[in-house]
Amino acid sequence: MSMPPELTIVRHPEVPGLEAVTGRGVSARIAPHAHEAVVVGLCLAGGRRIAWSGGETRIEAGQGFVVPAGVRHACTPWDEIGHDYLVLAVRPEALCAAGVAPGEPDLRVRPWEDDSATALVRRAAAALAGEPDFALTTLAALAERLGLRPG
Repeated sequence: MSMPPELTIVRHPEVPGLEAVTGRGVSARIAPHAHEAVVVGLCLAGGRRIAWSGGETRIEAGQGFVVPAGVRHACTPWDEIGHDYLVLAVRPEALCAAGVAPGEPDLRVRPWEDDSATALVRRAAAALAGEPDFALTTLAALAERLGLRPG
C-alpha cells in the first residue's frame, strides 16, 4: 500500500516572496499552469517530466531545474510511485531584497547539475525556518550561481 503524498510549505514573514516546498511521494499529474515566481527545484527521488512550449525536460534524482515565472508548463512523475522534490518559489521582490540586480530573465525551463547550487537551495530552504537574513544571503548566492534575475 502506498503512502499518501506529503507536502510541506515553509515561509518566513521577514522574507516576503520566498517559500520552500517539499513534496514526498508526489504522483499527481499537474495540469498546465504558470507561476508568478521563478521555481528553482531539486528532484530528490524518482523523476519528473516538465512539458512546456520548448518541449519536454526530464529531471532525474539529483538534478535541479529552473522554471521561469510566467512560463506555462505541466509536470508529471516518471511513474506511479511518484517523486520527492524540494523547490524554492522565488518572487521578484525576494530577489530584489537579496540585492539581485534586475535583468532579462531566462524564459526556458532548464535542468542543472551543480553541487554548490544544490547546497544553496537546501540552505535557503532551511534558513526560512528561522534565519531570514541568512535566507536572503543564500538566495543572492544562488541567484548568482544560476543566473536568476528579477524581470
